[in-house]
Amino acid sequence: MDIFVISDFNADLVSRHLSADRTAPSSKALACPYGQLYQSLSAPPPMGSDSVVFVWTRPEGAISEWQSQLDGRPTQMEDLLAGVDLFCDAVVAQAGKCRLLLVASWLPSQAGRGLGMLDWSPDGNASRLAQMNLRLAQRLSQVKNAFVLDAQKWIDAAQPARDSKFWYLAKTPFTEGVHKAASADVKAAIRGVTGQTRKLIIVDLDDTLWGGIVGDDGWQNLKIGGHDPIGEAHADFQRALLSLNHRGIALAVVSKNTESTALESIDQHPEMILRRKNFAGWRINWNDKAGNIVELV
Repeated sequence: MDIFVISDFNADLVSRHLSADRTAPSSKALACPYGQLYQSLSAPPPMGSDSVVFVWTRPEGAISEWQSQLDGRPTQMEDLLAGVDLFCDAVVAQAGKCRLLLVASWLPSQAGRGLGMLDWSPDGNASRLAQMNLRLAQRLSQVKNAFVLDAQKWIDAAQPARDSKFWYLAKTPFTEGVHKAASADVKAAIRGVTGQTRKLIIVDLDDTLWGGIVGDDGWQNLKIGGHDPIGEAHADFQRALLSLNHRGIALAVVSKNTESTALESIDQHPEMILRRKNFAGWRINWNDKAGNIVELV
């Protein structure tokens, strides 16, 4: 899978991570020349129309009016949104030239102190950047092969996420950890679009869905929820699985237990988040687990 990275900063680092990442699908990435954002958006991807285009920009690099906002000069929200629309027009045009287009949401700029406690006021940087991101998401939601990725997750995954030296030395506003997290998110998005995501999660029961051994303790004494750190952790684990189930991921159980005892626990324990109806199937017996997994799948 060929990936073309379009950015207003030096994106060689993320392109190298994308090429080196061994998770599926195998990829070869190329970054656009530095300072060629809109020129690259207006041209077809160099690898052809079947490639993926990843657009990652700073708001001040993509929207000229945002630099005025950072400088503290009077700026109208309408002018900022007009700049977003111009950027979106270029992005939408690029989407027609590639297989898949991924766009990073805008992050707060490293430069500019903002308004402190007033930053979420109507004229503040935080408030206005949120409106710009919302306009970006709304515009691209109308394009079938374009998706916005939440770049804040990449910042959260890296410590530190920013270092001024990276900008002055390499013209990139983020540390390597941010680029690595962005690469992983891009690969995950590609897997989702190409049907390579996981479809089934198989779990055990004892000390997995609940704390304790049901055959020894009885379902009444299992730790699920309640005012207990172990019980709360297992309840939250079940809640996370249920969320995946609601998104279309099938759930199943493979466990060495007596089936009637285990199913009674699932049906009767008042703190269970997952119930029998949430499982596509199960193999609860004393047979080899690996064999049970093959048979169940």
